[in-house]
Amino acid sequence: MISVIVPIYNVEPYLRKCLDSVIEQTYKDLEILLIDDGSTDRCGKIGDEYEKQDNRITVFHTENRGLSAARNLGIANANGEYLYFIDSDDWIDEDLLEKAIKKIGDADILCFSKYEGKYTGLEALCALVNEKISTSTWNKLYRATCFSTIRFPEGRIIEDIATTYKLLHKSEIVVSRNISGYHHIYRKDSIIQTHDLKNIFDYYLAVKEQYDYCISVFSLYFSDPQCNLTYEQKEELRINLLKYRAYAIARAWGWRNDNEYSDSPQWEILANEARTLFPYNVRKHFPIRIRGGVFLARFNHPLSFWLAHIIHIQTRKKYLYRNRWYFNDL
Repeated sequence: MISVIVPIYNVEPYLRKCLDSVIEQTYKDLEILLIDDGSTDRCGKIGDEYEKQDNRITVFHTENRGLSAARNLGIANANGEYLYFIDSDDWIDEDLLEKAIKKIGDADILCFSKYEGKYTGLEALCALVNEKISTSTWNKLYRATCFSTIRFPEGRIIEDIATTYKLLHKSEIVVSRNISGYHHIYRKDSIIQTHDLKNIFDYYLAVKEQYDYCISVFSLYFSDPQCNLTYEQKEELRINLLKYRAYAIARAWGWRNDNEYSDSPQWEILANEARTLFPYNVRKHFPIRIRGGVFLARFNHPLSFWLAHIIHIQTRKKYLYRNRWYFNDL
C-alpha cells in the first residue's frame, strides 16, 4: 500500500483537481491522508466531502503549524509500506503511482529523474550534489522505513532541502528512473515564490546544513583508500557544494531590496562568507546569476543590493522561460 500524504493550506481553487488526480490513480491500493493545516478557506470542508465519498481518505484538521508539521503528521499516521507526497495545488497523471510502484524494486527511495541509475546511499548523495537527483519531495516514492528516525524540520520552510540529503544518505539503495506525470501549478504566492526574511534565511540555513553535512561525509569518503573517484570528480563535488551555498547568498542579496534593508546581523554573516568562501578561482565555475550575486554580497552596501536584484530578476526570467514546460500557468 502507498500512503499518499497531502498537506493542505488555503488552496481552494486547486484542491479538487489535486484530489481527483489521486483518487483516479490506476494503482488502487492507496491510503490518502489529507492534512488540513488550519486552512481559512473551504479546504477543510472539501476534504471532509471527499472523505465521505472514498473510504481510502482520512482527513486531519489541525491548527496552522506549517508544511513540515503537516507532512510529519501524515508520516506518523501512515500505514502504507510506501509514502508519496503531493502538494495540494498540483496534480498527477492517473498512472503515475502505478509506474512508480513497478520501478522501485528493492530500493528505499525511487527518484523521478531523466538520469537513470542505481546508487548506494553515499552514491545518491553524490548524485544529489551533481544535480542528477533533485532535493524535491514530490518527485520521490519512499519506503516508509526511511522516516523511522528522520522528520521534516518544524517551524521552518524550504524543508525539502533540509531533509532530502539525509534520507538519501541513510538509504541502502536509491534508484532514479525517467518517470513523468507530475504537474506543477506556478503560483506567485507559493512558498518558493515568497522572498521575505524567513524564506531567505531558512533557505540559507538548509543549504548551509546540507553543505556542512556533505563536507563531513565527503572528507571521510575522499580519504578512504577504497574511494575510486578521480581528482576531477572530487573537484566537481566540491565546486557544486560551494555553488549551492553561493546561490543561497546570491538569492538573499537578489531579494534584499524587498526587505527594507533589514540590518539583521545575519546579513553580515552572509557577506563575510561571500568574501571568504568564494575566491575568483571558485566563482569562475558558477553561472553569472550566482557569480554576480555572490560577488556583490561581499560589499554589503545598498548599491550592491540593487545591482544583485537586477541580475537576479533578469536571469530568473530567462530560467523560467527555458523551463516553462515545468510550470502549468506561466
